[in-house]
Amino acid sequence: TGDEYGFMSFSASKEWLKLQYHTADNKWNFTENIADMKIGGVATKHCWYIPTDGSEGKAC
Repeated sequence: TGDEYGFMSFSASKEWLKLQYHTADNKWNFTENIADMKIGGVATKHCWYIPTDGSEGKAC
């Protein structure tokens, strides 16, 4: 259906905040029967560096 679940991760230094969005990679195969499900890995779909000085951020 295109609905996607994921989680955010944050890491920081004195100069930057790094924000990432992670979700299932394309190796997963979700099925109605859990015994038939294929487990995959994690894909990082979005990643941004946000500077602490207020200037414009950039993609990782």
